[in-house]
Amino acid sequence: MPRSGRPHRTRRRRTGAWPVSNRTTAICSSAGRHWSANCWSWCASTGSRRCSGEEGRDRLRAQRRLGEAALVWEELERDPGALYRGTSLARAEELLARQRDDDLTGLERAFLTASLTARDAEREAEARTARRMRSRTVGLTVLLVLALTAGLVAWQRDRAGQEEAAKAAARRLAAVSDSLRSTDPRTAALLGVAAWRTAPLTESRSALLAALVQPERDAFTDPDAGRDIRRFLTDGGRTLLSVDGTEVTVRNVADHKVTATYHLPSGTEAISAGPGSRFLDVIGPDGAETLWNLPRGRPAAELGDASLQGSAPDASAYLTGPVNGPGAVRLHRTADGKVLFTTHVDRALTTVAVGPEGRLLALCPADGPPQLWDTVDGRRLPGEWDKADKTVCGTGSGADSGTRMLRFSADGTRLAAVHDTTAQVWEVRDGRDLGEFTSGADTGFTDAALSPDGEFLATADGHELAVWRLATGGTRVFHRQLTAADTDGLTWDRGDRRLLRYLDGATVHTLDLTDRLTPRWQTTESDTSVLGPDGSALATITRSGSAYRFELRSTRTRTGTGTGTGVTAGVSSDTGMGPVLARASLGPLPGMSDADTPLAAFSPDGRALAVADTTSAHGSRRLRVTVWDVRTHKVRRVLDISRAADRPVSALALGPGGRTLAAVRATADGYATELWDTRAHRRTATLRGLSGGTAAVRPDGGLLVASDDQYADPRSGKVTGRALADGREVTALAFNRDGSRLAVGDATGHVTLWDGDLRHRTGALTGTSGTVSQGPPEAVGALAFSADGGTLAVGGADGTLRLWDTAGQQLLGGDLPTSGDAIRSLAFAQTGGTVYAAGPHVPLQPLSPDPDQAVRTICARTRGGLTEAQWRTYVPDAPHENLCGQND
Repeated sequence: MPRSGRPHRTRRRRTGAWPVSNRTTAICSSAGRHWSANCWSWCASTGSRRCSGEEGRDRLRAQRRLGEAALVWEELERDPGALYRGTSLARAEELLARQRDDDLTGLERAFLTASLTARDAEREAEARTARRMRSRTVGLTVLLVLALTAGLVAWQRDRAGQEEAAKAAARRLAAVSDSLRSTDPRTAALLGVAAWRTAPLTESRSALLAALVQPERDAFTDPDAGRDIRRFLTDGGRTLLSVDGTEVTVRNVADHKVTATYHLPSGTEAISAGPGSRFLDVIGPDGAETLWNLPRGRPAAELGDASLQGSAPDASAYLTGPVNGPGAVRLHRTADGKVLFTTHVDRALTTVAVGPEGRLLALCPADGPPQLWDTVDGRRLPGEWDKADKTVCGTGSGADSGTRMLRFSADGTRLAAVHDTTAQVWEVRDGRDLGEFTSGADTGFTDAALSPDGEFLATADGHELAVWRLATGGTRVFHRQLTAADTDGLTWDRGDRRLLRYLDGATVHTLDLTDRLTPRWQTTESDTSVLGPDGSALATITRSGSAYRFELRSTRTRTGTGTGTGVTAGVSSDTGMGPVLARASLGPLPGMSDADTPLAAFSPDGRALAVADTTSAHGSRRLRVTVWDVRTHKVRRVLDISRAADRPVSALALGPGGRTLAAVRATADGYATELWDTRAHRRTATLRGLSGGTAAVRPDGGLLVASDDQYADPRSGKVTGRALADGREVTALAFNRDGSRLAVGDATGHVTLWDGDLRHRTGALTGTSGTVSQGPPEAVGALAFSADGGTLAVGGADGTLRLWDTAGQQLLGGDLPTSGDAIRSLAFAQTGGTVYAAGPHVPLQPLSPDPDQAVRTICARTRGGLTEAQWRTYVPDAPHENLCGQND
C-alpha cells in the first residue's frame, strides 16, 4: 500500500471499470446523499439499479438505515428488542429483502433476517393466541348460550309457576268471595275485584260479576252476642236497638257505630219497639205495660189495661188498644201523649196499621173486614176493603192459618192486607181494589212491607224473601232464599234508593233493589218483541183495537249507546229506546191456538226482518209476509201467500240476507215447512214433518231447526228427527254467529248445547231450572250467544237472566238485575259485551256486565278497597294492592 494510505487502484481492462469490493459497497451504501466520487464511480462501474432514479435512492437510504440499525443491534449484543418491527421492517422487506446477498453486508443480512424471523414468530404467536381466544370465545359463547337457555327455561318455568300461583290465588279469592256474599257483602265484592285483577279466569270473572249484581250492600252483625238479647229495627231500618237485660245500645246501621246507650229500670223487660228509636214498649216488675222514653230515662206513657198496637212510620204517633177483646182504641201524639183520635171496636184486633203522621188508621177486628179511618176528620172511609172476606182479618184465635198484617205505604196512598199466602191491595184515595195475589208457596207470609210509593210489596214467608210488583196484579220481580226462619223487621228505607232491610237473628241485611225496580213498566203489553242478532234493532208488535201496530226501533238512544251509565250497579236500568225507524199497521194472524198475533223474525246477519200477518182480498184472507231492509228501514219485498185461514203459521225463520223464508204451517195431514225464495216470490220446497212453535236458521243457511225435535237441510230437503232436549218441550233455539254451536232451551229451564251440525251434544246447563223453590220450574224464554261465542245468555219466562261461560259451562256470577218481566228475546252487542233483553211490559233492558266497568262500579259502591289487614287475611302471599286506585 502506498504511503498516502489510499488503496491501490488498478483498471480492469476487460470491462473498463474499477474493481469493486464488499467494503466499497458497504461504504457507498451508508453514504446517503453525500456520496464521494468513489461511490459514484462504484455506481457507474457496477451498473447497480439501486443507483438509478428515485427508487434507487430510496433503496440506498433504506439500506443505510438498515446498516445503522444493524450496528446498534450488534452493539447491544443482538438484543431482540433492537430488531426492526412494524413499518420499518415492512419498508426494509419491500426494498431490500429480495436483493442479492452481495448487495447487503453480512451484518445487515443477519439483522434483516432476524427481524423477519422475529416477526414471523410473533405472528405465529399471535395466531396461536387468536386461535386460543377464538376457542375460548366459542367455548364461552356456548356456555353463555347454555346459561341463557337455562335461564330462559328457568324464567319461563318461574313465570309459569307465577301464573299458576296467580291462578290458584284468583280461584281461592273467588271462592272466598262467594262464601262471604251474604255475611260480608262489601268484602265479598272487593275480593271479586281482587280475584279478577289477580288472574282473569272464568272463576274470577264469575266472582266479579256476582259482586256486581249482588243486591246485598251490607250485613251488619250486632257485636253483642248474648243469648237473651232482644233486637228491634226502627227508623225505616236505619237504627238497631239491642236490649241486653236492662242495657240498651243504639247503633247506626249504615256505619255500624254506637250512637247512644241507655239503661232501663231493674226488673224491666222490653216487649217491642215504640215509635222510632227513642221509645221502647216495656213491662215493669209489677206487670204493667209502659212506653219508655229512652233519652229521658222515664215513662212516656203508662198504658194501664191497654197495649201498644202500632206506631206511625215517621214516629209521630202511636196507637193503643185493648189487649184481647173489645174496647177503646186511641191514637196518641208521640211528643206529648195527647189523644188525637178515639174509636171503639166490638171484637179483638188481629192487626192494625198507622199511616204517615197518624192521619190514617187501619184496623182489623176479628171476623170482620178491615176498617179505614181518617183520624183528622174522625170519619170512617168507605172502600172496597169493606167487602173483603173475613179471612183477611181472621178470627183472632189459634184456628187462623198464618199471620194477619195491615201495611200502609209511606206516602199513605195504598193499603195492603196480608194473610196466609195471600196479599190484597187497595187504593186509599178512591177505595179501589187493585187486586190480590198468592205466593204459591206452602207456608204463609210472616212479614210484609209496602214500598214508600206503594208500587211494590216485600214479603217473607220463613223460607223466601220476595218483592212483588203491584201494578201487574202481583208479579214477583225479586226473590231470594232466607238462611233462617226467624226474620223480622222487614222495612223499606225512605231515601231515594230502593233499599230493603230485614233482621235475621243478630244481623241486619241491606239489599239495594234499585236496578230491579226502576225500569219503566208499560201497562200496554207488547204481543211480540224480537231483537236483532246484534241488539241494534228491536221489532215490537202491539195490539191496537182489532188490528196490530208494528214498530221497528233502534236500541240506541240519543246519548249514543242506550246502555245507560250503570254508575251504582254497573248495569243499566234505563228502558228508554231510540227512535222509531219504521212502523206499519198489521192484520191478525191465525195461529195454532186462540192467539192471532203476527210473527216477526230477523235474518241471522240482522240485515233483514220478516213480518207475517194477514190481509183480506176478495172476501178471502191471505198470508202476507213483508221483508224489511233493516239498514234503510224500507220494505224490500212482499210475499202474498194463499190459504191463510186453513193453513195457519206457527213459526217463522229468515235465512241469511233475507233471501230465503221458512214458514211452519199446518196442513191437512199434519205440519210442513214451506221454503220461499223471497227475491223470486216463489215457493222452492215443502219440508214434510218439520214443525214447531220455534224455528232457527244456521247463519250459513245450511240447516233449519224446529222445536218439535227435527232439523232439515234446506238444499236437499231431508228432514231428520233428533231429541234436542232429551224429550223435554223445546222453548228456545239459538245458533252462535259462526254456526258452530246450537243452544236449545226447554220448559224445565235446562239448556242443551250441540255442535252446529247436530251430530254431537257438547254440554248441558241448568239454565233457569233452579230459580223456583216451589211450583213449576221457570222455562227458558230466550237464548243468545255473545259475538265471540264464549258467553251464553239465558232468559227465563219469569224474568231471570243469567250468563254462562260456554267453554267451562259455568254460571257467571248471579242473576242479572231485571224488572221481573218475562224475557222473550235476547241479543249481545257486536262489541262491548252489552246484552239486551226484551219483554212484553219492559220492551228493552240493556245491561252491561263489562269487567272494567264492573270494577269501577264496585269501587264507587264500596268507597275504597281492602285495608292492609284485610289483604293480609285474604291474600297473604302477595303484597298489598290498591284495588280502587285510591287510599284504601
